[in-house]
Amino acid sequence: MMPVLAVIAVLAVVAVAAFVLRGRRVAAVAASGAAPAPPRPSFEPRVEPPAPKVISIEPSLYEPHGTGRRGATMPNLRAADPLEASRAVAEHPSLHRPLTSRFRLPESLTGRLSDPDDAVALVAGILEEGGLQPERRDDLLLVGDMAVVVVDAPVGEPIDEEQLTTAYVRFEQTGCARGIVVTPGLLNVDDVHRRERLDPRFLHAGLDGIQRMADAVVAGGDPLRAAPLS
Repeated sequence: MMPVLAVIAVLAVVAVAAFVLRGRRVAAVAASGAAPAPPRPSFEPRVEPPAPKVISIEPSLYEPHGTGRRGATMPNLRAADPLEASRAVAEHPSLHRPLTSRFRLPESLTGRLSDPDDAVALVAGILEEGGLQPERRDDLLLVGDMAVVVVDAPVGEPIDEEQLTTAYVRFEQTGCARGIVVTPGLLNVDDVHRRERLDPRFLHAGLDGIQRMADAVVAGGDPLRAAPLS
């Protein structure tokens, strides 16, 4: 029993001596201002990121497209500016779409329109399909006490203030109690709301308004009540 206790005592003395010695070394390093020993290097393998995948694109897929044997490069009709699109159509007549092809119209109407690009005839035809009898005076359609002023402009072309003012003057000259300007062009919504606040008798309808008129005719409603933008 005694030898075992002696061994334990010896081990304890050795451990205490090692602890004291380590403490003295740490104190000496701190007093000398030396930098601590650098950490041991890690032996974990370094993972390299994968190389980017190279994607090759055929030259024919770049814009603008070359048409090869078909002739000149065709414009992009999905341009954000409607005016640019209308100019592209003017430069390339083969891209032109008839005005009537932009709407869902009754077959009885499309079959009797001699000029598919005549906006005044289109609006007059829609009114006639709705059971009304408009009286045409150039760009003006008179239906009872209501004047319909048609601003015939290319689809998507911005309608400026001068054109709307001219349409309003045309309405005033008729002496009608109510009026509406209809156009396949692009209306400025803020300008329309300002004008309709100044004179609620005169309303405005754009490309969507013409479609609403045609839909109202199919549904048996009043095309003039369905037309206004506001």
